[in-house]
Amino acid sequence: MNIQEVSDILGVCRFLRAPRHVFITDESVYEERNGKAFYRGLQPKNRRDVIFLSAQSDVTTIPHEAWHAMTGLGELTAYPVGRIVAAKYELIKNFPRLKELISRRVEYRRSEGSEEFPRASRYRGRVEHYTLGR
Repeated sequence: MNIQEVSDILGVCRFLRAPRHVFITDESVYEERNGKAFYRGLQPKNRRDVIFLSAQSDVTTIPHEAWHAMTGLGELTAYPVGRIVAAKYELIKNFPRLKELISRRVEYRRSEGSEEFPRASRYRGRVEHYTLGR
């Protein structure tokens, strides 16, 4: 997962607000304990402008997490949004002219420092922080 793909996926869906901050790490946030799966949540519950993406992220994860950040709603609504936006992206990504017609431009810039996000700063150099460009 790279920031260009994140921008492209968010660009095909006009009803999803692009989060102001995107964090990407290659590390796993999934772990198993006593036969049960756990996801170490990085998404700050009190922030509506941030998404964290990990090594397990796929095309559906970006709109799924953006929906959580934008609405605060749970999994019941986030899963369908993720699948619908991902299907639309998969459909148009190989047609540059069509993509140009129906997509909006979403651009992120690499940002240094993430002190306001304590969980991200624990990852130090192992997480990339991007901010929405204007």
